[in-house]
Amino acid sequence: MTLRVLLVVAIGLNFTFVAQAKQYEGLVVRGDYKKLNVACQVGENQWGITKTDIERAVKLRLLGNGVKMLPLPDDASAWTHWLEVNFQAVEDVYTYSLELNKVSKVYANNAFFLGPLITPWQGSYGSFGKTPSKVSIMNALNSTIDDFLLDYLESNIEHREALQLINEYSERLKKEKKDEDNSSE
Repeated sequence: MTLRVLLVVAIGLNFTFVAQAKQYEGLVVRGDYKKLNVACQVGENQWGITKTDIERAVKLRLLGNGVKMLPLPDDASAWTHWLEVNFQAVEDVYTYSLELNKVSKVYANNAFFLGPLITPWQGSYGSFGKTPSKVSIMNALNSTIDDFLLDYLESNIEHREALQLINEYSERLKKEKKDEDNSSE
């Protein structure tokens, strides 16, 4: 009986932590969250920032956190979710954004009404500014990538831990019930 009470308390405490991460619910992905497809779009700019520069920055941050960067598959039907990085500039003003996009038919119940793509509620990962330095822009981008990764990893890890705890609790209850049935015979 004591074990059962402790398990209920542990699950209750875990759900309070999951509830705190509710603002990141849009970052929870299906499948292996340690593999992330990335698409980069880079417009012409005066600093010489290229798609390769952006992809390299993202890849280094992902690998440093145990996440493998994958390109988007050529077959659009294989897409489920991806990180989109968009960098644009007009004269000496730049803007960039990071968004986790999801295919609605995979993630949403009412896909017909949503269209093919959804960008779920998530943190604000982007910036704009005016600077003469490529290094300043790349440092700001790296900081934004770190913010995204912290939220992405925390959301997915907490989600999986909660599911694991629920499964363990369910298995223990089944075992206890089986033991009770065996002892009553």
